Amino acid sequence: MHKAFLLILVFIVACSKPRYTFVSSALLYRETSANMHPPIKRYVIVPETFNSDAENSLFPGVIQLMKENKWAAANKELSKVKSSSPSYPLCQGLYYLGKEDYASALANFNNYKEPEHQCLCKLLITDCHYELAKPYADVKKLIQEYQQALDCSNTEITRVVIQYRIKYLKYE
Repeated sequence: MHKAFLLILVFIVACSKPRYTFVSSALLYRETSANMHPPIKRYVIVPETFNSDAENSLFPGVIQLMKENKWAAANKELSKVKSSSPSYPLCQGLYYLGKEDYASALANFNNYKEPEHQCLCKLLITDCHYELAKPYADVKKLIQEYQQALDCSNTEITRVVIQYRIKYLKYE
C-alpha cells in the first residue's frame, strides 16, 4: 500500500510543470501575439548570445536541455562549462531558477557582472526575491524592482514580460 502511494507521489512530482519556462524571444513573441491573453506562465527569455557563445560552446546545449526540463542532463553539461566564463553565473542561475532553488539562483545572478544582460538579471533577481518572500512579499518593493528592470530593458518583448509580472503582482 505504501509503495503504491509513493509511486503515485513520485509520478505526480515528476510530471509537475516547472514554475518558469525558458524560451527564445521569437517563440515568446509568437505565443503572446497569437493570444490576446498571454499565458500566466513565468517566461524567461534566454539571451541569444547563449546560442552562439564561442567561448563556451556548451551553453546552447545546456539551455536547450533546460527548455526541455531535462535537469540532470543540463547539470551534467553545465559542469563541463568553464566556470571562469563571464556568462557562467547567469547560466548557472538560470539552471537553479528552473530547479526552483531560488537562493542559489539569486546568489548566481548577483555574481553576474557583465553589463550585457544586467536588465535580465534585475528581472530574475526580483523573481527570486518574490519566490523567496511569498506569501509575505512586499509587493510595493517588488514592483519598484520590476520597474527598474523595465526601465533598462532594450527589447519590446522583454518589456511585455516584465509588465505581466507587475500586473500579476498587483492583482494576485
